[in-house]
Amino acid sequence: MKITIEKKYPILRYLRIFFAALLAAIALTVNFDNIPGQYSILPVIETVVFIIFYLFLESKELEVNHWLWIPSLGTAFFMLVGKSYYYYDSSMMVFGSGRRIVYFVLCMIGLSYLFFHIYLLVYKAFIRLESTGSIPEKAEKFFFGKYSLLKLAGIILLTWLPIIILSYPGGYTGDSSYQMQQVIGRYEYDNIHPLTHTLFLGLFLNLGDNVLGSYNRGLFLQILVQSSIMALVMGYSVKVLYKRGVHKMYALILLGIYCFAPLYSNFASMTVKDSLFNTWILLYFVFLIEMLLDSPEKLTVKNSIQVVLSGLLVMLFRNNGPIVVGSTVIGLVVFYITNKNIKIKKKLTILAMYCVLPFVLFYIISTSLTNILDAHTINGKEALSIPFQQTARYIRDYGYDITEAEWEEIGKVLDISQDLGAIYEPNLSDPMKRAYIEDCTTADIMCYLGVWFTMFFKHPGVYIEAALNHAYGWFDIGLNNSIRYECYLNIFYPPRWGDNTETVEEWFAFLSACPLVGWLENVAIYVWWMVILTIRLLKTKKINKVLIFMLPLFMSLLVCIASPACLLHPRYGFPIVFTVPFLTGILLKSK
Repeated sequence: MKITIEKKYPILRYLRIFFAALLAAIALTVNFDNIPGQYSILPVIETVVFIIFYLFLESKELEVNHWLWIPSLGTAFFMLVGKSYYYYDSSMMVFGSGRRIVYFVLCMIGLSYLFFHIYLLVYKAFIRLESTGSIPEKAEKFFFGKYSLLKLAGIILLTWLPIIILSYPGGYTGDSSYQMQQVIGRYEYDNIHPLTHTLFLGLFLNLGDNVLGSYNRGLFLQILVQSSIMALVMGYSVKVLYKRGVHKMYALILLGIYCFAPLYSNFASMTVKDSLFNTWILLYFVFLIEMLLDSPEKLTVKNSIQVVLSGLLVMLFRNNGPIVVGSTVIGLVVFYITNKNIKIKKKLTILAMYCVLPFVLFYIISTSLTNILDAHTINGKEALSIPFQQTARYIRDYGYDITEAEWEEIGKVLDISQDLGAIYEPNLSDPMKRAYIEDCTTADIMCYLGVWFTMFFKHPGVYIEAALNHAYGWFDIGLNNSIRYECYLNIFYPPRWGDNTETVEEWFAFLSACPLVGWLENVAIYVWWMVILTIRLLKTKKINKVLIFMLPLFMSLLVCIASPACLLHPRYGFPIVFTVPFLTGILLKSK
């Protein structure tokens, strides 16, 4: 980071560092409602700490990648704007006046400079992972010796076990409650949630009711099976890291993340489709990597079963599963088509097996289940969350400017007999989805989208505000996620020793407040981690790895943005959370 003019005038370097440190400290403490406001001793301490930090890093002469300014600027922007949306559901706190805009720009400069230097350290750590590191011989023998998979899975499961026991019979969300009531006959089956997972829950509920004597025991057994599967897959990913010559200390770090990051134990002890869905994604990626490392030009029985079955499970356990697998297929097609060492006939055979067969099996199974269960098919209202939110905000702020013809087209898709502006919740599209008219046609939706598109040009600002307000949480590292998704269904009852729900919630609240493990609960940290990893892979020209493994995660991020909620709902981002720590180790290896 040497600058020629600073060599000639060293005072300029110290002034740059001082003002950068000062602006970062102000950005972390500024109150935009009371500019310039009253400041405490904290920013003074932070300024001194940042000055020492910058001087230390510049003395190390780290490798600088200027593409890191992209995540640095993004992190700073969403951290500042996110605060405004969190408190006011608008950007008025940072863009509400000229003075606020000036302070926002100054804070952006300070925070971006700070995050750029933090990300330089992360980038340096990524470079270190490209080499092979060692761990003490006794630790290596214990963790990766005989029966290593059982040991690794057992360690993970043991760290989760206290929460699993305290959560008895198990936590469950509103979605899971709805699925379970389909199984016991209160509701008719539908495909708004994957029927495979619904039947998976039904297997244990029926076993509990008919064999074990209560739904409680059935639910608890399902939690034990689910958490065991998760622990085995995660343990296997750690074993694969070690086996493939990745920095051995990072393999243990990954084990620690699985054991102590709150999100994993939280969702291992809860019945929700996301827990197993994201476990299957991790397994799918592990199998793909093993196949591509060992025999990309071969079509072995073992690889075929592993890749096809794991990809099929990804698609069967969540409705956006085909997006993940389909994105991976794009990378696989590019990899095989451009591989000159494989004959065209072999290429087509491999692509048919790994890229086509999982989708054929998925279509057959999902269609068969829908017909057998006579499940009601729910159309694509989930994909319209952002347009619905923008329409509702437009109605709330500019309802007087909507023409009669526009109201007519909106009314074919949304129930305008309700006050859509009043029921609008900026962070949650569920109220708007409930206003959705289920029997509207595809033509009605297309006409509505045409109106939605033309209304943008009358008041574009409200569309931007609605989109940011709905999705900022995926990028804001200053946001705390929901501690627990608790729901209550009257087929379950508290155990005789009492309900420990409050204890579990307090425990996860405590972990969320801890500096290190609390950071690992924030989905935005994994998002920017993913961006930096992608930058390193592109820098080292590992394009195939980006297309096969990172493209599905960026597509999953788009699904997050279009999902019903961002605030307090981290589970939509679990495809990133469950895989990025593992992919960081395995993809950075030069091989």
